[in-house]
Amino acid sequence: SPDGTQVAFVVSQPDADADAYRRSIWLWNGEKAMPVTDGFVDTRPRWSPDGRQLVFLRAPLDDATAAAVMVFDPRTGDATQVAAFSIGANEAEWSPDGARLAVVATEWTEEYAELDDAERQRRPARLRRAHFQVDNQMPTHDRRKHVWIVEGASTNLLTDGPYDERDVTWHPDGDRLAF
Repeated sequence: SPDGTQVAFVVSQPDADADAYRRSIWLWNGEKAMPVTDGFVDTRPRWSPDGRQLVFLRAPLDDATAAAVMVFDPRTGDATQVAAFSIGANEAEWSPDGARLAVVATEWTEEYAELDDAERQRRPARLRRAHFQVDNQMPTHDRRKHVWIVEGASTNLLTDGPYDERDVTWHPDGDRLAF
């Protein structure tokens, strides 16, 4: 946490029945650690600048890639979904003033956006770039990772095009991003 009194981290535990790992967010206060979320796949906790909230990604167990952006309030124990994307979010970072989130999310390319899953799988893949598969995921020729700004209930696309963005970081003055 910004004041150094707590640490948020992810604990992975095997779930033999689901043949998967469950991941939850835990807090350590210097003396003991305790779970604070109960989703199936909760990852990437990030403290707000004032230390009052955590943003994290939550995915259902059956689709760990389709993560929604959640905000957790440690004082109340409530987690609220603030944004969701068709394929899922990959990163979320607070702006320096804590009013906005920069989110890297995966979306279908224009060519694949209106197709159902069966049609997407049926179509032959035309690979136009060398990194068509990343970290044991399915081929990524039909999707792109772009930066979005989430402010309140508003979700606005910041980048687009035939590129993948990642590792988003706010400039300390909050008026620019690097990725």
